[in-house]
Amino acid sequence: SPTYVQTASDGNYLYVLESIRKDNKVFDTYILVYDWLGNPVGKYHPDKLIHAILAYQGKIYGYNKDLDFEQVYVFDLGL
Repeated sequence: SPTYVQTASDGNYLYVLESIRKDNKVFDTYILVYDWLGNPVGKYHPDKLIHAILAYQGKIYGYNKDLDFEQVYVFDLGL
């Protein structure tokens, strides 16, 4: 079932990290994007499993706490 884990903003959009759990473990993640009026802009499926996000200048930075705190993944959503 989906769980909304975290929100972030780069000043232009609101990003929501949605995680899908299976057997009490994070199975998949999506980044939902909304404008400031709450209208959906997009839904993105990162190619890496992430547990936390930070938004900065149109890019999303994320990491997977189960693998390594030293690896940061960068996603350019093209917005």
